[in-house]
Amino acid sequence: RIASLMSNSDKLKLDLQPVELTKDVLKGYKIAHLTGVDKFTLSDDQRNVIKDFVAAGGLLVIDACGGFGEFDASVQAELSKIFPAEASQIAEPLKQDHPIYTAGAIPKPQPKYRVYAMQKLGADATRFRLRGLTIGGKLGVVYSPDDLSVGLVGMPIDGIVGYEPEVATTLMRRIITLKNAGGI
Repeated sequence: RIASLMSNSDKLKLDLQPVELTKDVLKGYKIAHLTGVDKFTLSDDQRNVIKDFVAAGGLLVIDACGGFGEFDASVQAELSKIFPAEASQIAEPLKQDHPIYTAGAIPKPQPKYRVYAMQKLGADATRFRLRGLTIGGKLGVVYSPDDLSVGLVGMPIDGIVGYEPEVATTLMRRIITLKNAGGI
């Protein structure tokens, strides 16, 4: 859906490929997306693939599909192993004036969560909660503890801790176009 939408709206062709985290698999890509719901552990080789990808200028976008489960704790643990010096940045959301929210031609989104998410998040559902790791002076990781993936499907499914589909789609479009243009 995001590839079709961005082709039609943004005149940007996306090459979406599922990959296994093996040596050099991410070479040539600008953005990689990792999503999940369950607890996971990466191997040292997989951690090195991610570290090398980011060091080469790539952007890793991670979201907790559905916005709950043990995935969040695993992401934080893995990021601490991959980027120990920068991992503490993940504790705080990106500032509300971050380019992801403010720069570029795509309309600026407003934080709008699904009803279920608003019930679970309370006051936190009034602002964006994306987190980031700046590595070597560039944004190398964007992490959403709230769902983006189900939102990208475009369906108003209940029981999801995440953004409304149009907001999730707008956020991802902004991340992709800004990275493609060198804005993040």
